[in-house]
Amino acid sequence: MSYEHTRICMYPRGHSGITMIAMSPLIFLQDLPEMFILYLCVTVLFSVVPDFDALDIYPISKISHRGITHTVWFGIFCSLILFSVLSTVPLPVIELSNQQTVTLSACAAAGVLFHIIGDIINEDAGVAIFNPIIQYEVVLGLVDSTGIKNDILFFVGSGMMFLLLASIS
Repeated sequence: MSYEHTRICMYPRGHSGITMIAMSPLIFLQDLPEMFILYLCVTVLFSVVPDFDALDIYPISKISHRGITHTVWFGIFCSLILFSVLSTVPLPVIELSNQQTVTLSACAAAGVLFHIIGDIINEDAGVAIFNPIIQYEVVLGLVDSTGIKNDILFFVGSGMMFLLLASIS
């Protein structure tokens, strides 16, 4: 990843922080708090997946940044791939119900969407979330993407998760 790319983009900590902040209210809607931890991990993992297009590895490096990986279609694609894997490959540690498999798949799409929201609130280039159908780029420009702001998002999100999880145990 070049300096130019990292200078203008939100960092993984920022995307993870936004995801934890967005997911924190959902902890009270879950019947099984231990499943929420798994849902949170999958959502946070997929919140950083769209930026794999910034890797300097061929052929990934040929994908334009904030291109197809920053669309709702990519979120749906990730969800379908995870659903297919979870439906066909047995996990050695946990047996998932159909509803839990669907929820985990939805978490993958949610992670991608939280990533897109993070990029939309940035002050730099916008995101064409319905590309290639609609080419309009959305940008709110509410924050810049400096490292300290990413750290703040991450620590606020982590703090919210810690307090919520501590309150239910």
